[in-house]
Amino acid sequence: MLIIIRKIPRLSIRNNYFEKLLQLSSHKSCYKRIFFIDICSMILQLYSKNFFKSYFYQPCIRLAQDKVVNVRIRFVKILVDLKRIWRFQLDRDKLENLESIAKTLLHDRDKDVFELAQRAIVQMDFIKSYVNNENDEKLNRIKEEEENYWFELVSCV
Repeated sequence: MLIIIRKIPRLSIRNNYFEKLLQLSSHKSCYKRIFFIDICSMILQLYSKNFFKSYFYQPCIRLAQDKVVNVRIRFVKILVDLKRIWRFQLDRDKLENLESIAKTLLHDRDKDVFELAQRAIVQMDFIKSYVNNENDEKLNRIKEEEENYWFELVSCV
């Protein structure tokens, strides 16, 4: 579905779909909030880092404090991927905020959240954030160019 949304030429329709996806982050059903985190994980793979940062990052990190344990568990599982979207030098404050969220999860009352947070922090320590290899950078550039293409196409119509 995310691939199809990406190809929709009309910006208003595409934005409508994204708004509906973003609404899942605050849905009363914990299953829909978990689904939103899964969507975020897929968006990290299919869309550019800038797209994710602009639209999905804030709603996603708010779920770190969700009242439902399973939502927090699912969030902890994408923590490492969230760190990879930030540039070490340019986004220092964002990285510190993300690390602070991870450390907060170390104080979670739930044993599973605590253990997953421990593992995530260890993995995050090995990542020097977005000092990515050339392939990752090239792939991200291609995604951004495609997103810009669709935006320009809509602007011309």
